[in-house]
Amino acid sequence: MEKKRGKFIVLEGVNGAGKTTQAELLAKKIGKTGRDVVCTKEPTQWTLPGIILNGDYELMKKGDGITMTNDDVEANLFFLDRLQHILDPRLGILHILDSGKDVVCDRFYWTSYVYNGLNIGYDKAVELNEICTKLLTPDLTFFIDVPPDVCRERIVKRNDREKNRTEAELCDLRDRYFDAFSRKTESDGPVIQVECGSRDKEDVAEFISSIYTRFCCDMERGKAIF
Repeated sequence: MEKKRGKFIVLEGVNGAGKTTQAELLAKKIGKTGRDVVCTKEPTQWTLPGIILNGDYELMKKGDGITMTNDDVEANLFFLDRLQHILDPRLGILHILDSGKDVVCDRFYWTSYVYNGLNIGYDKAVELNEICTKLLTPDLTFFIDVPPDVCRERIVKRNDREKNRTEAELCDLRDRYFDAFSRKTESDGPVIQVECGSRDKEDVAEFISSIYTRFCCDMERGKAIF
């Protein structure tokens, strides 16, 4: 019997929104239902572009011998990391989905539209990622919406490398996410705004899990999804 393709779930949000925590909690909850699931993130930690992006950005800061601007370098690194993340024959998302496993991903192309788009422009970020969107789009995206001041407090508390982002910058990034979502097409799949994002992590996880369960039931019944 041919295995059903797994479901691809993406979590998005500004720095400090709790994406990584919620991605891990959702994966655990899916696993407890008996489904096979893989939790992953972008940038990855196993592609060369991902390793660079997870480092100190020295290559982009220095820029010796690089003709592109630092912003272009960063955007292209994210794109190349994502492309390998999708296509790798062993660790790639498509391979995992085709094996029947669900994939929960902390960040995907919406991050590039927002963060890289801030520097190279939204349209250029979308164009750069066009190949990726033709290969794979999320079945369901959760945007964890947390007040920027709360995000700022979390970032500072954990001494995040993004700790220098101001509350105003986080507000701008949040607005850019909503602008990006307003331009989404049907192929991008539904985007669920998690308005309770600042609550206790278990409460947020329960909300996300309930939406995921409803989503799966609706897909099985062939009903309209959200």
